[in-house]
Amino acid sequence: MSAVDKVLAVAGAEVGYLEKETKNELDDKTANAGDENITKYARDMDGIPWFYNGRKQGIAWCDVFVDWCFMQAFGADKARELLCQPKKSSGAGCNSSMGYYRKAGRLFSSPCVGDQVFFWSSEYPNQAGHTGIVEKVTSTRIYTIEGNTTGASNKVANGGGVARKNYTIGYGRIAGFGRPDYSLVEEKESGGGEKMSYTAKVVAQSGKTVNLREKANGGSKVIYQVPIGATVYMEGSSGEWTRCTYEAPDFIHTGYMMSKFLQEIPDEHGDAGGDGEYITVKKADLLAVYDLLDKMLFGDSGSGDSTPAVG
Repeated sequence: MSAVDKVLAVAGAEVGYLEKETKNELDDKTANAGDENITKYARDMDGIPWFYNGRKQGIAWCDVFVDWCFMQAFGADKARELLCQPKKSSGAGCNSSMGYYRKAGRLFSSPCVGDQVFFWSSEYPNQAGHTGIVEKVTSTRIYTIEGNTTGASNKVANGGGVARKNYTIGYGRIAGFGRPDYSLVEEKESGGGEKMSYTAKVVAQSGKTVNLREKANGGSKVIYQVPIGATVYMEGSSGEWTRCTYEAPDFIHTGYMMSKFLQEIPDEHGDAGGDGEYITVKKADLLAVYDLLDKMLFGDSGSGDSTPAVG
């Protein structure tokens, strides 16, 4: 699931939620409905003391809802980074929130799916007064998920629930689109603009081998112990783990190694190779190289199985 899909899934699951009359039944979608701007979204965001510049329960909550969706999808630290907000910000207010995007150079006039859309205030000219998340864009319409609104066809700045809305592309009350940098949280294995194929040297301060594991976690099955100093072929990283392939003398093994044990080998030829170009090497030559490497590293003692591997 892409980062955009993740935040939209969180927001979509909240459609139908109604704000409460009191602080009771905050987690129930429809129970204790009222008009006091009391929600589970403000409760949860207020539980992160460094996120806003004060407690937000009881205030208009459209922007709090958007922030909550990002927090649920990616955690508080990444949410704040995606939303371009400093710690203890005034980002619960639409105009401040839009200003943070503008300052970061991430406020746009045309929409993309996953954007935070801002609407001009009806009461205060030249200020944003409502917000939501862009769920879909067509050639003629923008589809959103918004908090503190109603199902009415126009912008509703204080409506009391979470609803899906849609507007024409040229709707006059749209103030702009804040665009989170989703590459900050995109899974690197899925593409995400990351460099996907390159070589690396296995490095470590101790031990003689590094574990190549079946899955990206420390409890997963070890499928091979790769000698320190060997070369592996990288296929993308995910957090502290990197998917890679090691061509051993007996078999080609693909699995996961801890990223801290891998040091990228610079490409001496720059971009001269072009996309999709591969080098073919005879297996016998590879075997000879690995045999020589093993002897250089370990002498005649083999790969040091008696020494625990790291990773």
